[in-house]
Amino acid sequence: MKSYNRIVILGRLKQKFPPKILSDNNIIMPVIVNTDYTYKNKAGKTQRFEEDNYVVFWNQLAKNFDDFVKIGDIVFLEGRLQSRFWYEGETLRHETNSLAERFFSIPNDNKESKIYGD
Repeated sequence: MKSYNRIVILGRLKQKFPPKILSDNNIIMPVIVNTDYTYKNKAGKTQRFEEDNYVVFWNQLAKNFDDFVKIGDIVFLEGRLQSRFWYEGETLRHETNSLAERFFSIPNDNKESKIYGD
């Protein structure tokens, strides 16, 4: 059976961190996208749950995202999960990130939307 590593996030851009140019000239830019959902609890009362999603953009996609998406815009992101492991002293560390591969934004200021990515 083949596996499938895919993420889809539809939410509002909450925070953009400045793009960083790494020593190998790659560009990385992390962002936080806020998502929410509502449900009814056992008592029948509507509850709202919000979650912040940390997403990483690389290279040209990072530049496009930084140029065209503003805080508060609605974004649709597609990508994949990537895990990495490393040692700090004798302690094994683990991190899983959402890596964006394409995005679509709906700006707050009625500008034209466009799909970015491969």
